[in-house]
Amino acid sequence: MMSDTWRVGKLAHALRDLLRNSQFRNVAVKGELTQYRVAASGHAYFSLKDEDGKMDCVAWRGKAMHFPDGLEDGMEVLIIASVDLYPPQGRVQLQVEQLRASTNIGLLEEMKRKLVDKLEANGSLDLLQRPLPTIPQHVVIVTGADSAALSDMLRIRDERWTDIRCTVIETVVQGKESHSLLPRALRAAYALSPSVVVVGRGGGSPEDLWSFNLEPIIEAILESPVPIVSAVGHESDHLVSDLVADHRAATPTHAMEMVIPIRGDHDIMIDDFSSRLEGGLNRWLSRRKERLHNLKLRLASAPLIGMGKARESLLMLNNILTRLTTSRFNAERQKLQRYSTVLEFTNPHAVLKRGYSMVKGEDGMVIRTAAAAASQSSMKLQFHDGELSVAPLDDD
Repeated sequence: MMSDTWRVGKLAHALRDLLRNSQFRNVAVKGELTQYRVAASGHAYFSLKDEDGKMDCVAWRGKAMHFPDGLEDGMEVLIIASVDLYPPQGRVQLQVEQLRASTNIGLLEEMKRKLVDKLEANGSLDLLQRPLPTIPQHVVIVTGADSAALSDMLRIRDERWTDIRCTVIETVVQGKESHSLLPRALRAAYALSPSVVVVGRGGGSPEDLWSFNLEPIIEAILESPVPIVSAVGHESDHLVSDLVADHRAATPTHAMEMVIPIRGDHDIMIDDFSSRLEGGLNRWLSRRKERLHNLKLRLASAPLIGMGKARESLLMLNNILTRLTTSRFNAERQKLQRYSTVLEFTNPHAVLKRGYSMVKGEDGMVIRTAAAAASQSSMKLQFHDGELSVAPLDDD
């Protein structure tokens, strides 16, 4: 027997390793879909064929869950796959990363057009846009879990007004699961009584963003009891969600810039308002005091026969002046009190006085999670009456 004789299994594994490190990785393959089935495990099995050949294909559950709906034998599809070998059967197959129907985009656009026509017919596109709140007390974000878009949105909140309450509802934003989970997440957001809702995700292919063109998601957006912002993809992406939401943002980051005001700008505005209010009231009182003085002079020089009538006019004007002054002062005081209430509501020191504390890292930034605290060598607990230095305990 020759010394370089191979055992079957060893040869099969060697060929598999050779294929996995060859040029046939992440190649685009186009063909006719046949024998398509999804196993109970979620893995998809099928074949691609044309007039010259046929190859078996497999897509593991994590990839197959992002396949488009309505796949049927006989459809022409395009896949991104790598050539692989299955040693137990010695079978060469394509391990699929992505799949899209060659005619799928055209079909999806037709479905989108029909949905827009339906929304136009029932008046959903003619609803008045609700204005965004000047200072939202509670913002709810509905987006994908642990996404770059979510990180960007929270960063903008922290940069502009970190004390504004912000709740994140993480959900699936693409693929089949999003058809039911995304509407459910939106309705959960409405139940939190927010001031405004932001729904969206980062960029992607048309298929990745297509959930925001589907009727179940659009119906859930239309149910919103508060202003809602659609923030899907990039400026060049145009979704049906953009048409039915109260406001459309070019990106998720832009959405937070629309929703969250800059704290410093509002402080300046209130100071300016207070100054103008004080100046306006002083001018108003000065004009009326001058008028009252003129009336007294006229009364002093009036003939005795008209004295009684002049006194009555003077008394009436004095009463009117008193009522107007009191009413104007009360109105302006209430307006200023509303601004003060909003600022007090978002003031972290007011929260601390109610028994809460704030954890800060070595750099002075607020620590929001236990994971972030574990990486600190020392921290400070901020109470309403001072700070206390602490250090995290070892797991031991």
